[in-house]
Amino acid sequence: MSGKESVNNVLPGESGGDTKWFNRLNEFEKQETLRQIQFKRKRWPNLPNGATANHPNRLYPHILPSDSSHQMALFDGFSEDAIAYFENEDIAIHTEMLNLRSSQAACINFLYPLRQNLQLAASILKPFFSNLVVVTEVVFEYTGPEAITSWLGEPRVGKRGQNRTSIDTAVFWTDVQKKSHYTLIEWKYTERNFGGCSAFTDTDETKKKVCTSLIVADDASPEKSCMLTQGGDRRSRRYWEHLEESGVSLKAFEKVQGCPFQGAFYQLMRQHLVAHYLRKNVCCRRSRYCVYRIFRE
Repeated sequence: MSGKESVNNVLPGESGGDTKWFNRLNEFEKQETLRQIQFKRKRWPNLPNGATANHPNRLYPHILPSDSSHQMALFDGFSEDAIAYFENEDIAIHTEMLNLRSSQAACINFLYPLRQNLQLAASILKPFFSNLVVVTEVVFEYTGPEAITSWLGEPRVGKRGQNRTSIDTAVFWTDVQKKSHYTLIEWKYTERNFGGCSAFTDTDETKKKVCTSLIVADDASPEKSCMLTQGGDRRSRRYWEHLEESGVSLKAFEKVQGCPFQGAFYQLMRQHLVAHYLRKNVCCRRSRYCVYRIFRE
């Protein structure tokens, strides 16, 4: 906790803190926030509010305290096994894991049983992929073969789940002809979008004009203007080099003002490239890319 005075956030109608934060949420966020607060208060009645990594001085009732175990955010039946898997595989646990609205925690809670029981995984996924016979592996925060890091030009110091394009869950399976397939799953919970390009969001307004003024369809070499390609381990990305070969035509953006990947398309573009690399360089013959978001009926 920094030297600033903490602000305690509470639900509308409650005393002892600020309530304006809740009204800034959309309806789905309110629904899921209430659900998680009710769970937290029932499970741990005396547990205090916790803070997000980006705002350590603002305490929220749906976040676990920073000294809590990450296992607390996961289902008891496999929480210890899941944390051990992440540690043994050197997979980064997201800084927001203790936020009960964490997408990483939600993804693990829903899909980790499939990793533990591949027969169960096959029976659950077969209705979605009619030719699926055997699920051979379920991997979390999948980044592909080591060579893909250089191919994408991503930081060598990165790892699965951190500073590299990571797939929330990758499911590998075979069909009736024993051909290999993989399904890449991106899991969202209450996020409003897919995030944005860090080179755009982390720079000042002067540098952002490079992104907002770029007209991809008119630029023969847009990668020369992109701040992600300006050198250094974190600014040597090669995404632009592989777009056309992966089936992304830059001509499709001829009416778009500014880089089309400065916002929500950024994450989807990178994961599309991972799927393309696997399809081209790994044994899998087909790829499927799914985006899953929880909705309450």
